[in-house]
Amino acid sequence: MVFRCDGAIVPRDVQTDTWDRKASITTRGGDPSLLLHAENLAGSVLQHVDDRAADLVRIAAYVYAADLDVGRGGDREENRDAWKRDLRLCIPVADPDFWSSNDIQGHLSQTLDFLTGDMWSFHFSRAKRETQQIPLDLSDVTILGQPDVVVLFSGGTDSLATAVESVQLGERPLLLSHQPALHLASWQRKLSSQLRHKIEAWSFPHLGFEIHLTGSEAKERSQRSRGFLFACLGAAVASELGIERVKLADNGIVSLNLPYTQQVVGALASRPTHPKFIERFNRLVAAVFATSIRVSNPLWNRTRAEVLSLLPEAGVVNLLHLTRSCSRLRNRSSDAPQCGYCSQCVDRRFGAAAAGLMESDPAHLYGVDIFTEIMLNGEARTNGESYYRRALDILDTPDERILDMFPELTEALSKELGGRQTVLQTYVDLLRRHAQSVVDVGTRLMHEHAEVIAQRRVLPGSLLDIIIGSTHGVDVASNPNDHSLIDHGKAWTVTFEGISRGCSATVGLTIIAYLLARPGQTFTPADLAHVG
Repeated sequence: MVFRCDGAIVPRDVQTDTWDRKASITTRGGDPSLLLHAENLAGSVLQHVDDRAADLVRIAAYVYAADLDVGRGGDREENRDAWKRDLRLCIPVADPDFWSSNDIQGHLSQTLDFLTGDMWSFHFSRAKRETQQIPLDLSDVTILGQPDVVVLFSGGTDSLATAVESVQLGERPLLLSHQPALHLASWQRKLSSQLRHKIEAWSFPHLGFEIHLTGSEAKERSQRSRGFLFACLGAAVASELGIERVKLADNGIVSLNLPYTQQVVGALASRPTHPKFIERFNRLVAAVFATSIRVSNPLWNRTRAEVLSLLPEAGVVNLLHLTRSCSRLRNRSSDAPQCGYCSQCVDRRFGAAAAGLMESDPAHLYGVDIFTEIMLNGEARTNGESYYRRALDILDTPDERILDMFPELTEALSKELGGRQTVLQTYVDLLRRHAQSVVDVGTRLMHEHAEVIAQRRVLPGSLLDIIIGSTHGVDVASNPNDHSLIDHGKAWTVTFEGISRGCSATVGLTIIAYLLARPGQTFTPADLAHVG
């Protein structure tokens, strides 16, 4: 696909080339397709933004819009043939000669290709004066309290812990958020406000950037390019305020994002804080800005449980329930704002349990309680089961074989983190601590549910069922003549010849259960119409 952004010049060879689709992205006029706006903060005055900073944010916003506008085939694309896309963007900038140089073009393409798994290329032309500037509203540095570090604040557990730790280290963090939707902006503001009340040592100034598509639904929801937009916003604001450090945080397990199975490869593995992405992004930033701005992940060598332990130490553990880690927040209810079964939710549940914080992160905040409820076939079962089994495999694997198990670790080497052997050993130690904490949670669950286990009332398909030794969620009962259907509301436990499995609730299964409970009776279809 080729995108013409805000009326940019499209070269003749690009116009005549064969594209699957040609589209436009606009941020101005009466009907823009992309909203690009920075929230005004506490009476601040709009100030001039350096051309390089403005161009970088605008480029990142166009990339984000293009990423959302081109579907990868969705969950039904089993072979993932549509996941790798070829995207060309024609973009107006203040200094087209600079952005068109081979050096800058190379940094842009290499950074984005690695992050998203796609092929990105660009053509830059001179922007009109009104297009060059963006509404980047930054308070006077004095009003902001002289911050000395930018913390990218998503509103998740890791960004909250990073903000807290930053103050404990004597730093003055400026919180910066990307707000792709109104409800996300509201919760980020609420969390930062509560943080301000809990820790009086710092005011936690908070800037929000509202950047999202308008008037149309995103065709692609994986949002692989959002990490680039987030990092560009941080670098641009840091440049304007004379700050050299930007913290883009994820715990080490999420940052490495090692696949649960061999099917999770390429663009399917999210890389917004991957060491290789951060290293490539820093090369781009060094080429764009004269200052020594550096993006880093302060949590790269810590597990989720280790990160969460920062919250009670700082006296802010009661803010945990306000954070959001779910990758499927869209259309979630306020009662259960997180799905409970995506990879982020699974890691969070185990991390909170390992840190002893389950009371501060109760199960009712999740659509599915993976520990005790039936995990239906599909992503819910795969994520939970694979997560636990991978921990067992790690503990059973000697150090020298970990690289065979996860060859992706060599791709996560970065000179910014240290020497090759030192970093690899850090990764191995990280994986072992994480795996041990996961298995410890499993052991604790077995103790807590000992009576349920003894009475054989564990729901087949639940993670507890898998932990006590079941195979792929199937429990082999001692009695081969055991046949039953048990209704759990949203799901059924179906047992036949001693083998049980969790099944989703359907009209057909409800009717079957109704018939089996009435042997010898005769029914017409009309008799069964009310059953489902």
